[in-house]
Amino acid sequence: MTVRAALPARHWWSSIKTKLAVLVISLLGAISLFIYFYFPARQEHQALRALAAKAESIAGMSAFTVGPALFFRDPLTIDEALASARQNEELVYVEVCDSTQQVVAGFHRDREGRHQEVSPGSTSRDLYEMTRPILYADHQIGQLRLGLSLSQIAEESQRSRRSIALVSLVVFVLGMAAALAISALVTRPLARMVAAVEGISQGDLHQRVALITSDEIGLLASAFNRMVDSLEIARSELEEANRFLENRVAERTSELRQEIDERRRAEAEKTQLEEQLRQAQKLEAVGQLTAGIAHNFNNLLQAVSANIELAMVKGPPQVQDYLREAETAAMRGAGLVRQLMLFSRAGEQELRLRDVDLAEIVGTTVSLCRKTIDRRIELQLEIAPNLPRVQVDAGQLEQVLLNLYLNARDALEGGECRSPCIRTSVRLVCQVEHGEAPARDYVCIEVADNGVGMDAQTRERIFEPFFSTKEVGKGTGLGLATAYGILHRHQGWIECQSQVGQGAVFSLYLPAGTPAVAGIEVGISGLQPVPPHGTEALLVVDDDQQVRRSVARFLASLGYRVLEAGDGVQGLEVLNQQRGQISLVLLDLSMPGLSGLEVLARLRVQPLQPKVILFTGYATAREQFAGVAELVEKPFSIRQLSQVVRRVLDS
Repeated sequence: MTVRAALPARHWWSSIKTKLAVLVISLLGAISLFIYFYFPARQEHQALRALAAKAESIAGMSAFTVGPALFFRDPLTIDEALASARQNEELVYVEVCDSTQQVVAGFHRDREGRHQEVSPGSTSRDLYEMTRPILYADHQIGQLRLGLSLSQIAEESQRSRRSIALVSLVVFVLGMAAALAISALVTRPLARMVAAVEGISQGDLHQRVALITSDEIGLLASAFNRMVDSLEIARSELEEANRFLENRVAERTSELRQEIDERRRAEAEKTQLEEQLRQAQKLEAVGQLTAGIAHNFNNLLQAVSANIELAMVKGPPQVQDYLREAETAAMRGAGLVRQLMLFSRAGEQELRLRDVDLAEIVGTTVSLCRKTIDRRIELQLEIAPNLPRVQVDAGQLEQVLLNLYLNARDALEGGECRSPCIRTSVRLVCQVEHGEAPARDYVCIEVADNGVGMDAQTRERIFEPFFSTKEVGKGTGLGLATAYGILHRHQGWIECQSQVGQGAVFSLYLPAGTPAVAGIEVGISGLQPVPPHGTEALLVVDDDQQVRRSVARFLASLGYRVLEAGDGVQGLEVLNQQRGQISLVLLDLSMPGLSGLEVLARLRVQPLQPKVILFTGYATAREQFAGVAELVEKPFSIRQLSQVVRRVLDS
């Protein structure tokens, strides 16, 4: 179907002929007005300049000649001096005034050309007037006034305007005639082209424009004819293309349906990944908060445990039992802090990695649980053949599995399932990609139960520390949080799928065949019955006053000369004051101002470098700190610390 656009209505003022005529007439009119006004004005201006020069000459000569006569008050001589000025026909009047502006002599030319005396200040219209001072012996003794007639200039200006107006009119008429002729030459062939275009717009592609001239319009007509030929060919090609496109659209519609289905599946996967990312970010934020709390709590526990040990050394026998119970509670608090730091990934405790067979570890753990879990709960184990060995810390992995089994047991005991069952399976998953973990092969351990299950709100919070659905006193809420941290340190992750009434499935992913990054276990534990003594000078640098004082007080009781510093800057000042006398520096890693690392960097450049024991609330590898003799993890036993101090001093 061909859609034809209606041509706009034509008006006389919209034609090219009219527009061209208006343009030329406007241009000619502007030129004529310019000539009419510019040239007479210029001629009049030049005449005025000549008249002004003439007036300047007459005034200068007359003022010079009448100067002596005015000085001697000789009117007759003044009139004789003005006689030459009277010969000028343009001069209308001249006045000679004394220093009091009184007219002494002068004349005025009337209409008949007769001379008459004038009164002071009398003037007439159409005059060019000027005033000139009269000097005698370089002093002004009077003033000369004169006026020249402008009538001759006005008459000449009027004659010039009449002549120029006649010329402008002739130019305007001739220009209009030329404009009409030119517009006719241009618009006549264009009108023929418009008629041909109107026919083509009605669908008649056989219309052609006759070649009238060989100028630009003729070239335009020739190009127009070629365009029509191309349009006729293009119409036939377009019809063929339309038929092809209809078939192609049908095929593409089918393809788009398939793409839409695939995109919907991709959007669902994207939503799932975004949910996993939000959960990971949430746990990361909780982990950072937990790390900060654990670090500060470590310092508090260190101060408590150190003072308890001092009290046990110096206290009477009747309070020893109470102190031992307090020490046990402090150690339990330290264990709780270690679990918190493990979840937050701030506690990089040693991973005792070795190549293990997961089937053996899982089988051993299941066998242990069979002896402790209610026999009414069935334990199923499915292990895929030919599993690759993995690099893990067997003890930590067993801790994770035992925690999952105990949680599954509690979920089954709280439900009404007739056939309670805990199913464990181990299989290889190839080329898995999860969050920031690289795409590679992983070994997956699944622990599933058919217990009470969890709703979405509970499922989102299970890896948060201290979150528990158990009754008060039956759980700390750190089991799954610790499992999350352990799996992350092994470069793996843990997932949970659960619905209310349909049980829960926990999936552990561990990289196949690649070791995780291991640290070195630091810190000290256990009590030594006899703390070793010494006399060396020691420097304790710690921003926590309670920790610093308890350590310094205990070491001083062993005979050491102990100095204290509350931060890194003060510690460096003490070292400079006691240059070469301090044998050992006990340095805290985390301090305001200069941190422990910055103090270590300053110590490395000193010629006499004391030995350094580094305190840290984060267990990490000693290899990260060059020049450190020992790395001690808070909270520590100050009696064990005395053993480390003696060992470092004797080394």
